[in-house]
Amino acid sequence: MTPAEFSLAAALPAALFAGPLLVAAVLDALTYRIPNLVTLTLALAFIPAALMAPQPVAWGSHLAAGGLTFAAVFLAFLRGWIGGGDAKLLAAVALWVGLAGLPVTALLVGMFGGALGVGLLAARRVFPLVVMAQRLRALRPGAPVPYGVAVAAGAIAAMPNLPLFAA
Repeated sequence: MTPAEFSLAAALPAALFAGPLLVAAVLDALTYRIPNLVTLTLALAFIPAALMAPQPVAWGSHLAAGGLTFAAVFLAFLRGWIGGGDAKLLAAVALWVGLAGLPVTALLVGMFGGALGVGLLAARRVFPLVVMAQRLRALRPGAPVPYGVAVAAGAIAAMPNLPLFAA
């Protein structure tokens, strides 16, 4: 394998993962919506990325992680603890990270979620009258946290620890 092939082999799966996550984060921050097309794109992009992986992929582990996560977040959605777009995004991320990568990814998503929540609370106190606060719903007092931002940040931060991205 030449250096150019290696670079492409490493960069393409990372782009297939990070690209839809960045789109989801921006849309969630601006509109509180993560379109199904974005989540579906992320989930389906797992197939070519797994086929290009530098080592064999444990398909069962990845499918189990996606399915178990979907079941868990669906229950959280039914209870009103999480939005539907966030739930589907988490399940698609779990498909990519597999059972082995799920703990570190969940930890990082939680850490970014906590930081985002605290940051928004602080920003809402500091910038209550700023014009941007009127345009960006996340800065309005009482607005929910666009958790898709935390999901994307945590998942991207977990990438170096995931076997699918190991060189």
